[in-house]
Amino acid sequence: RAYDTERIFAEVDRLLACVDSIDCFRILGGEPFMHKDIARIISYCAVQGKIVQVQLVTNGTIVPKEEVLKALAHAKVSVYISDYGTVSGSRERLEKCLSEHGIVHVSDSNYIWDDMGGLDRRDYSPERVRSVYRGCSDICKTLVEGVVYVCPRSAHGDKLGVIPVNDNDHVDIFTGSVDEVRRELRALYDVEYIEACYYCNAVEDRGKIAAGEQCGAALTKRETSDAG
Repeated sequence: RAYDTERIFAEVDRLLACVDSIDCFRILGGEPFMHKDIARIISYCAVQGKIVQVQLVTNGTIVPKEEVLKALAHAKVSVYISDYGTVSGSRERLEKCLSEHGIVHVSDSNYIWDDMGGLDRRDYSPERVRSVYRGCSDICKTLVEGVVYVCPRSAHGDKLGVIPVNDNDHVDIFTGSVDEVRRELRALYDVEYIEACYYCNAVEDRGKIAAGEQCGAALTKRETSDAG
């Protein structure tokens, strides 16, 4: 489903009120180019003084319309194309279009994902679960529906109801004063592990998965938990 545009703007405003700056604000989906107001969303983020860079992540299946291309041409904006091979059927046309409009972009070919395993809770010791957290070298804080999570797996696991969260795993940016939210956001960077770490493979146990491969049929919650 598409998120309400005005709600997105309100979340961006509130988040920026609670931080000094954001080095890179990434817009992800699903596929962001499918949102009817993606041009407005890109432009809104690009003019925020506290945001240094805006990066839109696409799977190379859609060549955006002219109004979207104009928004992407902003000096602070770039496009990251996840190249899923034949799945990214419009990648070459997209790259050509972006180049013609002077839009900064990069295409990540042979993209491989880490296999984090199924959604069963592992029986990790305290030191082991800390090691799992330390093994994620590039943890991107994730904003979903007004809540900032330590990592994407925690965020989407919570929204799907398959991974629980603890108080130190996330921050509701609309709960409490700006100063309170600021302190809570800062604390996210000091955690030694989060509940979602119990639902992830340790680094040495993570295999590799070719990106863009899809299941032949929808999985039930039970089947998802047993997978991986």
